[in-house]
Amino acid sequence: MRRSTLSVLALTLAIPATLNAQWGRNNRGWQPSTNPFSVEVMGGAFKDALSLNDNTKGQIGFLGGLRVGYDLTRQIRLVGTGSYGQTNNVEGSSFNSGFSDFQYNNQWLVATGGLELVLVPGATSFAIGAQAGGAWEREVEAGSSCGGVFSGGCTPTEWARHTVYVPEATLRQQLTPRMALTVRGSDYIMPDAYGQTHQTPTLSVGMQFR
Repeated sequence: MRRSTLSVLALTLAIPATLNAQWGRNNRGWQPSTNPFSVEVMGGAFKDALSLNDNTKGQIGFLGGLRVGYDLTRQIRLVGTGSYGQTNNVEGSSFNSGFSDFQYNNQWLVATGGLELVLVPGATSFAIGAQAGGAWEREVEAGSSCGGVFSGGCTPTEWARHTVYVPEATLRQQLTPRMALTVRGSDYIMPDAYGQTHQTPTLSVGMQFR
């Protein structure tokens, strides 16, 4: 037991030292910005886990948003994300076929916060992170029952709130000391009241500024 405790302690102390050494090697001749605050403009696509019937589950939607960050250390960053997403022409139910006169757009507002850990530091870096927060979703009727208007012409439903957990991985390429290009994969995990878990994988790209 004592040996195991000492091993865990040694590993805990070794990881930051290794990351710091790697940071030094990867940043020779290049100096990052000393500003700990960052703002990122991002956009991407996602698979909508809350389509309205089995025929359209996993419908592709699009999102855009802002992500703010604050560097606690060289490897640990506090982050917060706010985004809007929409999935168009998500079909409703039909008795005898997969098509229905009643079609819907799913609209999303998402706000999350959490931490990011830089595993591979440097001008080209790789980080993993975890966030949690809320996702608000509503449906806008947009089928032929709205007079043939397919752009969300009917009165939307009330916003429904979902708790969301977001594991993510980010590849970041520094373009200048104050600007970086990001590519991020995320999974928005939403448990419901019936014991089911809905997953919405997301791929986004962004431009980060300091």
